[in-house]
Amino acid sequence: MRIRRKLLLLVLFLGAALLVNLMALGYLARTMIAGLQDIEQVALERQLIGVEMQARLRSAEAALYRYVIEGEEGFRRQFEAQLASFEAGVEAYRGQATNASARQWAGALADSHAQAQLLGAEMILLRDQYEDAFVELDQVHTGLTQLLDQPPPSAHTEDPAYRAALDGMQQSLRDM
Repeated sequence: MRIRRKLLLLVLFLGAALLVNLMALGYLARTMIAGLQDIEQVALERQLIGVEMQARLRSAEAALYRYVIEGEEGFRRQFEAQLASFEAGVEAYRGQATNASARQWAGALADSHAQAQLLGAEMILLRDQYEDAFVELDQVHTGLTQLLDQPPPSAHTEDPAYRAALDGMQQSLRDM
């Protein structure tokens, strides 16, 4: 009987050890699955941030081109807002960077933002200078047109040949 009890106790202890090991294995599997889901979630968030940054950069580029072509102030403000949003995305990506290559990539994105901002500011400045020059040219053209529409002052207004020559030149200028 003693041997039976000892065997029974041995089986119970082995069963308890097996049960503890199975529970530990279940806990580890559950923890591993949760960890993998967290890793996948971080990867998805990084991809989402990357796609959003790309979309914002394209929207900023489109707004800049529309401003350069059409000159409407709203497009300039849209460009600046999209670029600020891109910068926020870069900072969010930098906050999630866990290794050296991700931090290096975040630095490259920050450099791209700075270059896009500088290039955009230069294009906006050139567009504004072009518009100012065009307004000035239009004013000069208007003044010249008014000058040509007036009869020329002349000291020889009584001479009919001189008067006919001046009228002919003025008519030729108007025709051009």
